[in-house]
Order: sequence, then structure tokens, then C-alpha cells
Amino acid sequence: MTRSRPSDPLPSNPGPGEPPLLVCESIDKRFGDLVALRGVDLDVRAGEVHALLGENGAGKTTLMNLLYGLLLPDAGRIRWRGREARFGGPADALALGIGMVHQHFTLVPALTVWENVWLAHPGRAELLVDADRARGEVRALAERFGLALDPDARVRDLPVGARQRIEITKALTRDISLFILDEPTAVLAPGEVRTLFRVLRRLAEAGSAILFISHKLDEVLEVSDRITVLRHGRVTARCSTAEADAAELTRRILGDEIAAAPSARVRMSSPAGASEGEDRPALSVRRLETAAGTGVPLREISFDLRPGEILGVTGVDGNGQDELVAALAGLLRPRAGSIRLLGEDVTSLDVRARWRRGLSVLPGDRAREGLVPALTLWENLALREFGAPWARWRGRYAVVPNRHRRRAQALLTRHDVRSPGPGTTAARLSGGNQQKLLLARELAAEPEVLVLLNPTRGLDVGAADALYRTLDELRRGGRAVFLVSTELDEVLARADRWAVLSAGTLRESPTPDREAIGAMMLGGGRS
Repeated sequence: MTRSRPSDPLPSNPGPGEPPLLVCESIDKRFGDLVALRGVDLDVRAGEVHALLGENGAGKTTLMNLLYGLLLPDAGRIRWRGREARFGGPADALALGIGMVHQHFTLVPALTVWENVWLAHPGRAELLVDADRARGEVRALAERFGLALDPDARVRDLPVGARQRIEITKALTRDISLFILDEPTAVLAPGEVRTLFRVLRRLAEAGSAILFISHKLDEVLEVSDRITVLRHGRVTARCSTAEADAAELTRRILGDEIAAAPSARVRMSSPAGASEGEDRPALSVRRLETAAGTGVPLREISFDLRPGEILGVTGVDGNGQDELVAALAGLLRPRAGSIRLLGEDVTSLDVRARWRRGLSVLPGDRAREGLVPALTLWENLALREFGAPWARWRGRYAVVPNRHRRRAQALLTRHDVRSPGPGTTAARLSGGNQQKLLLARELAAEPEVLVLLNPTRGLDVGAADALYRTLDELRRGGRAVFLVSTELDEVLARADRWAVLSAGTLRESPTPDREAIGAMMLGGGRS
């Protein structure tokens, strides 16, 4: 492994054979006082999967946005096929042969696979009058690279993994030489991850270069040929995957001073009603059903969640997870059944009323459902607290920004949200720091029931471990946690009880038996 202190220069060293396809030399990028990248060197060769590894906020996505023309570097240069390249925007990167597959797909759900691919095709004017040719091209690409796509399928009917393969197909029609994939496994079920890795290997074998951005060390070790590690905007290690040392890479990702991110310090009073006995469920659901036409219909879901326990629910993505969490939060009105929170029937109450009674929810899509990216951090943290007694001015319901900013800074520090300060917009945070921001807001209410949907999706190992320890602290404090996750290992490791959501139906498992739970997951999974 090539190692260096953060201040050491790292010369480009692609190894024997052809010169590198892409070379970054001494790249710097700042956002105000925040240094996102400093002196970054990187080279990528044709025919390889090159992994860019690092924790949330390390600078990975910033570097990729520079390579795709979404940002301009403050210093340094980028060379493409040996010549200096300057990108005025994504169109310039695409013209050179650089394509990017984002975490959030740019597809039209109502259109078919071939229609979505056609929209991105540089020769779409010609294909407009020849649908058969467009279908044939998509079918040929799918067969060649093992993409497993039906050109006539509607995107809205496809699982997440298939939608990602459509994005890759779109890039293939543009004769892309370098594929940039930003956290591509964050939204995939385990089986879909295996399919993606097979596609990436076929692309590399065909001569394409793959830049694979991730914080998941095990996946990087499985799929990549070479690894570059970023920490706090600097390159801290490079090596071939064959010679990689997992322990050393972990140290280079997290730093010498920590083995994992600190857990949030959770302030907890005694749970409401604790003196009434611990036998009463904190959350009780009976024969809950939702109507067709609202996603995956929920069918007769019943469970009890007691204070001081974590109930883990797993399942293949798209089997009712979003709908169940929305129903518990008060966003989706059930067709039948009941929801009781601390003994009170809240079935007909809205989101705010449930929150006031002790229910907090971390949705699966933090950027769209949990936060307002254009607002500042203090505004996002104050979304539920405008008009709170501590925030009033002379007893009036008025927004006093300074009071909210002071409170926000204390919460940012307590939950290790890394940012330039409370005045930064949420859009400028990494995905992991957005998740910590959302968790900080919900835990500030000292909830007695916390519902989470895929809470570690997109988090690095340190941030995920910090969240787990926070959940353990909540459990020890007598709080109830309803953990919904498509990560089977997460549910098996963190929960006290286990259940599977399959085709809108919830079934509990008496033991954390991997094979038995896996069989339950596949019984109702959508392919």
C-alpha cells in the first residue's frame, strides 16, 4: 500500500501499460471557509474499477462534481487522455466521454425503458421516427453487458436496481469511456448489488474505466482494482486492491485519533407513563391496512413495540417499507386498523400531533422528506420549534434568529454535524451529515418512540457506528425504536426482535436465523 502523511505529495503512479485515461493534479476546492479538497492527485486507467473511498464529508462527491463539470477547481489541473481539460459544464464532460450515474436518478417514471434511454441519446432526432431501432439498441446493450432490461417496461414498475441499470445504459449510448458512480449501492438490495458488480466488471473488461465512489470498505475490496482514500479533502492512501490491508485502510479513512465517530449525547428524561408499568406498549398497531393506489398496500399489519426495545423490520426494497413508515408518521391515512401511541389512539391524528405526543420519524429520503435543502441548518433544526416558549420574544410567537442559531450550534456540536456553521444551507452537507442533522432535530424532542427507515444508507462506517450506539443509548433509557431497514445484517445485529415485510404483510421471526429470514424476504419480494 502506498502510504503518506496528509501533507505528503502523492505522485501519479498508474503502473505498467497504457498511460492513464484521467489524471488530476493538485486539485484544490473551497466553499467559503470550508476546505473541501486540498492538493488531491488521482489517476484512472481504462479497463479498471478504481474506488474512491472515504467517510462522509471527505470530499469524494466534490471531486466527482469537478470531473463532471458541475464545479470548477480553485487550483490544480485535470488531464484527459494526456491533454489538459477544462469543463464549462456537464456537456463538456460528456463530449469527452465522461459520464456520471448519480444517487438520485434522472428518469421519467411514466415512460418506458427505451424512451428514457432515447431522451439521453445524442442522435435522438433520428431515432424519433424509428422506435424499433431504439428498442433494438437498448436490447443489444442489455445483452452485451448483462443489464437485464426489458426495453418496453415502464420505469415506474421497475425496482431501484433496474432503474440504476437504465442510467448506465443511457451513458453507454453516448460512447462513454469513464463511468463515475456516486455511492451506487446506497439504494440497492443485496441481490441488486451483486448484479451491479457483474455489470461493472463487464464494462471494465470491455475497456471502460469505472470510478466507484463509496464508503463501504467490504464492497470496495470486492469490486475494485485500485483504491484511493480521501480524508478531510486530502489523499491519505493509495494501493492496488490485491495488496490492500483492511485495517490500515480503515485507519486511513477514519484517522488515527478515532476508531469510530462519537455517538450523540442523548438527553433523556424518564419516559412518560413509566410509573404505570412497563407492560404497556409504547406503540401498538392492530390490523393496519392502506388502500390500493397509495404504493404497496399494507395488509393487516399488527405488532407491539415496548419501551426499551428495538424491533427490526427487514425486507426487499419496495415491499411496503415507505408506506408503513408513512402510516406510522401520519402521512398516509389507513383504510382500516388502529395505531396507539403510549396508550392513546392516534390513528386520526396528523404528523404534528403525533410528534407532540412523543413520536419522531427519520424518513428514508432525508433530502426530500426530512430536510429543506435550500434552508440553513438552524432553520432546518427549528422547523418543529418555531413558536416554542424558549424561542419567543417578550412572550410573543416571533422568530428570533439568534436564539435559534445558538440552539442549533449546540445541537450540531452534540451530534457531530460537520459544517461551517448554522448559517450553512443543508444542501451543502454530505449525505451523512444531513442524516446527523435530521437525527439531531428529532432527538431534540426527546421522543419516546423513534421510527427509522434505512437510517445508515449512505453513511460511512464511523457515522453508522455512532448512530447504532445512539440507538443503544435510547434503548437503555427506556425509549422504543422501530428500525426498518433493507440491510439484513443491520437488523440482525441491532434489534431485540425481528420481522419481515413482504408484499405489504408483516411477519415476525422467533429467532435471528439468517436463512429463515432470508427465505421470508424472498417470499414476497418484487423482482
